[in-house]
Amino acid sequence: MLGLKLHLIALLACIGLLLTNTHRSGAQSEVVFENEPPEYVFGQEIIFRATVQSDLKVDEAQVFIQVEGQPEIKINPATVDAEGNLESAFDLRDNPLQTFSKLNYKYKVTLQDGQVHESPPLDFTLEDSRFSWETLEDPLFAVHWYTGDLDFAQEVLNVANLRWEQMQAFTELSLPGRVDIYVYDDAEQMRSALTQPNQNWVAGHANPDLGVILVSLPPGPDQHLELERQVPHELLHIALHGVTGPMYNKLPAWFNEGLASMAELYPNPNYQVLLRDAVETDSLLTMQSLCETFPAQPEQVMLAYAQSASFVGYIYDQYGKKGLDGLTAVYMNGLGCESGVEKALGLQLDQLDNRWRQTLTSRSPLSEALSEWLPWLLLLAAVLIGPIILLSISALRHKPARVDL
Repeated sequence: MLGLKLHLIALLACIGLLLTNTHRSGAQSEVVFENEPPEYVFGQEIIFRATVQSDLKVDEAQVFIQVEGQPEIKINPATVDAEGNLESAFDLRDNPLQTFSKLNYKYKVTLQDGQVHESPPLDFTLEDSRFSWETLEDPLFAVHWYTGDLDFAQEVLNVANLRWEQMQAFTELSLPGRVDIYVYDDAEQMRSALTQPNQNWVAGHANPDLGVILVSLPPGPDQHLELERQVPHELLHIALHGVTGPMYNKLPAWFNEGLASMAELYPNPNYQVLLRDAVETDSLLTMQSLCETFPAQPEQVMLAYAQSASFVGYIYDQYGKKGLDGLTAVYMNGLGCESGVEKALGLQLDQLDNRWRQTLTSRSPLSEALSEWLPWLLLLAAVLIGPIILLSISALRHKPARVDL
């Protein structure tokens, strides 16, 4: 009986020891990640840093990087020293990323016992690190600038809000969320932040996937005029993407750029000159040729912009808001450039093209001149009328009183 008890005690002790060892071997080591903001060197690299607190040594570490809205995940190796300092340099020359992209990332470490731990998800905006940006925002827009004062930023914000309201008059639009507007004081600096910086004619740029607008507004007398032109133009691209979603990149080039030109408060005065010269030399581009993309040659690109602005303006004059919304709807549903025109407007594209061309050849020289110089005349009037009114008021105040005899 005593022997049986001793055997039972020994068996229970073995089971207890086995359970204890099993618990210990299966216990998870606690790992704590203390993240630091990544260091971004423009066009060169992103350096990710964190501190890893763990009872066990880290054998391997990586950073998992994903551009927001894109499916691809990049895995970059990281090092962890004896104090737990993690560092990973991501080379942007081998893996270029668009400036102002929003990155989602996390750390993953493997301990010496094989346990794997991941940090919580983190995010970082790849802001142009060459400049010290200041920010002013409201519910719809965030203006980022590095040259100028707070009044200038408020002026940009005011123009964005005013033109956004006015755009509703000619087409249905929606914003995907708060839009970031980055203001450069030099066009070349702005272009250097783009993935295709060799487009020397570009003064502004919209990245609808990111909800980001880049504009170049050098200080000077033309700054406000350019503000009224660039910001609404790029904003319409963002808003059009908000309506069409994944079909945005399949929109006809003439429709996308022509609609954006309609949003400008002061149209580019060079467009009328380009159109007149093209009519006189019989060198207008067919609108069908502007369905997919614009020409590569700079002089042809500007003519393509001029034609698109005039062509979409003609459609609005003939068919109104209903016509533009109809085109947006059919293109959003996947119809092609030519079939979309026929479905929405009841004409073939070449027929519509011919009717538009007739309006160009029927213009009188006087109407062309007025159309060409109207933006500048309005600006001149705005500059001159204020002082004239003030002078008139001052003269009335100092006019001698009449004495009745």
